[in-house]
Amino acid sequence: MSSDDQDRSAQTRPQIRLRLFDAFAVELDGARVELPPRTQRLTALLGVRGPLSRGVAAGLLWPEVREDRARASLRAALCAAQRLLPDLIVSRPGDLRLGPQVRTDVADFRALLRTSHHGHKISDAVLDLLPGAPLGGCLVPGWTDDWAVAERELLLQLRLHTLDACAAALAAAGDVGTALELAAAAIQADGLRESAHRRLMQIYLDDGNTVAALRQYEVFRTTLWRTLGLRPSPLMQALIESIRRPRPKASVLR
Repeated sequence: MSSDDQDRSAQTRPQIRLRLFDAFAVELDGARVELPPRTQRLTALLGVRGPLSRGVAAGLLWPEVREDRARASLRAALCAAQRLLPDLIVSRPGDLRLGPQVRTDVADFRALLRTSHHGHKISDAVLDLLPGAPLGGCLVPGWTDDWAVAERELLLQLRLHTLDACAAALAAAGDVGTALELAAAAIQADGLRESAHRRLMQIYLDDGNTVAALRQYEVFRTTLWRTLGLRPSPLMQALIESIRRPRPKASVLR
């Protein structure tokens, strides 16, 4: 088969969509396909980590059982995938990977992070990271597998970093409204993230809204103390002291 024939064949294959934010879901040309739990786990793992050897995949998915039992579970998960959705997972001699026609929201998320922030120019697609938007949710919520917990935290931190950087760039460019929205979204995702509170306070201050900045500090200080019994960092203290420090009165010309 020529390369042109292969390209046409790939284009005519049904498109598979894998969603991992907010909930696990697999769709074939828009219609949802139900998979057994262990096949869901394998599919999600490949969707987040990319190609993996059989041994690594089995070890990550079933770390508390013997290797032979883990590999048997992996074979069962693969058989179910091949029976229900043959193009979902490709099994090669060296590794397992998602099929080439599978599109994942995690891949969309990572692509957005790479292209969202160029100098002061912010892509409108960054709004997809806000709560309730397609890429603003939690990775496979409720899953307690070690690999899922670790990847969930990593993607959250990447999202928060991007929201913070874009909020700073938008505020510098004069788009205070969108900057406030992004900074507030970072706080909504992690209310104990001090840098997000400092960013929101700084946007308020640059916009001349000192009262809102002080109010935000009190919200963070109270939450931090009640939750962890800690006080804000010296960086936060320095920011609040700069706000409260009396300014010299302007001299009166006679």
